[in-house]
Amino acid sequence: MTEKRTFKHWALLVTIAVLLASFVALGIEAFSEEPNHQDYCSGVTREIQVEACPTTEYDQKTDYMCWCNPKIEGQKEICTMTSPEWQQCYSQYQEAVDKYNFTIFIVLMAVGVICLIAGAMKFGPESIGGGIMFGGIITLIHGIIRYWSEMNDIMRFIAVGIALGIVIWIGYKIIERER
Repeated sequence: MTEKRTFKHWALLVTIAVLLASFVALGIEAFSEEPNHQDYCSGVTREIQVEACPTTEYDQKTDYMCWCNPKIEGQKEICTMTSPEWQQCYSQYQEAVDKYNFTIFIVLMAVGVICLIAGAMKFGPESIGGGIMFGGIITLIHGIIRYWSEMNDIMRFIAVGIALGIVIWIGYKIIERER
């Protein structure tokens, strides 16, 4: 039997979804400590003066960059580059951030799947189960977005494929149950 869906039901569903996703995100912030840049690079000089740049290519993992001021007639060209000490501490910091983001990705994916399954179970009004499911979907999306930039194409494909498979499986179970 399908219950009549009124504005109140939809409002409850959306409110539960948003609050659930917020609760999960705030819980992660409250109980896990994100790496702090100052813990890795405090007191390290970021830039040094050099006569010429070895390369002008930017390296995101080490925050390496080098640039030269335009040469003024009669003066020596001055170049500035990221110090090797900074590159090392920044690389360590970035490695810690990547590891942290991967852990959070796994937690968010697991919580999202649990919420999808819990919401799909038949208990209480549909708007409550639907809200829990929708909150799980938001949590899955949050997890994927949080780690997206660190994923390679294969990981992205697998993560989205698993999420899609779970949602289709749960949708099939719900439709089958309602017949």
